[in-house]
Amino acid sequence: MLLIEQTGLGPAAVSLLLVTSGVSGTVGTIVGGTTADRHPRHTLTAAAALPAISMSVIPLIVTSPALTWPAALIWAAAFGAFSTAAQVNVSLQATPAAGIAAAANISMSNIGIACGSAAGGLALHLVGYTGITLTGAALTVAGLTTALLLPPPLKRVCPSGDSSAMASPSPRT
Repeated sequence: MLLIEQTGLGPAAVSLLLVTSGVSGTVGTIVGGTTADRHPRHTLTAAAALPAISMSVIPLIVTSPALTWPAALIWAAAFGAFSTAAQVNVSLQATPAAGIAAAANISMSNIGIACGSAAGGLALHLVGYTGITLTGAALTVAGLTTALLLPPPLKRVCPSGDSSAMASPSPRT
């Protein structure tokens, strides 16, 4: 309803926007995974910042389909990149217990989705459509701040203990 009511897009155009957003999210996942392998911290930071920026500008551009569409595609790509970068960073931080940490990360992501949905529903009720994206942007900035406070990622160590076998060609930042 938001896209139809606010942007003026028809149902067919909204369907196309959702399909292209799905493709954009897939591309974001692939690009995020590739870049997170070499630069986990930078990828996580960028992938958290882009949705915050997109969600912040959407209330200003929502009446323009030509501007809303690219913002939605950036948002979708960054969301895909974020989940991959978060998994890489969690695995690097919890090397001895990477499996448990990855499971905890996914569980926390699902809790975040549930809490974000509740916050978005409350914002919609209290403020309207604009409140949804601004609440999302605020929550994303909180997540970005948390990511920036993380200690630097650890170097990967292969099972034999020889870390040089898994060293990346560039420093992990």
